[in-house]
Amino acid sequence: MVRPDVDSCLYIWEWSLSRLIDASTSVSRKDPRQTMAGTGQNESSLRYKRARFIAHFPTNRLYAASHFWLQEQTGGTWRIGFTGFAMRMLGEPVELEFQIRSGSDLERGQMVGWIEGFKAVTDLYAPMSGCFKGANPRLDEDLAAVKARPYGKGWLYEMSGKPGRDCVDASGYAALLDETIDRMTGDEA
Repeated sequence: MVRPDVDSCLYIWEWSLSRLIDASTSVSRKDPRQTMAGTGQNESSLRYKRARFIAHFPTNRLYAASHFWLQEQTGGTWRIGFTGFAMRMLGEPVELEFQIRSGSDLERGQMVGWIEGFKAVTDLYAPMSGCFKGANPRLDEDLAAVKARPYGKGWLYEMSGKPGRDCVDASGYAALLDETIDRMTGDEA
């Protein structure tokens, strides 16, 4: 049996403790061993806590008010997925269908498909205008990845184009989420 060295144990304990600290919205110290899905690159995130909802929003993405994230890939392609908040509202996914073919032009707000979860069914909308490149092929075999790894292997689809000005960074999304949660809980000022 290989035993971890003391410094590694202290780091893991300190990192775990920092995640338990009750702060409303703060930048987290990310465990450097956690990486973006399959890239080997470390990823920083914004820690968000409001009511009973806690999440980490990767800072290398844009976010839409419709609770999608957008991450730029190579060649002007954007990978799109649900935020942790969207998955909390949807619940465990049970069925997903895209109604758009690869190569189809889309306008921002156009429906591309739908997803059913244990808690809700929702339509999927394009958070930007552009060309639909295709669905995540992994989801045919592992739909649970949408909830288990929403910022990694659970991405939904890819588009080419340019996000609109209404797409915001992680801090902007945290502010938008504050407004959303206020409306849901009736705490509007």
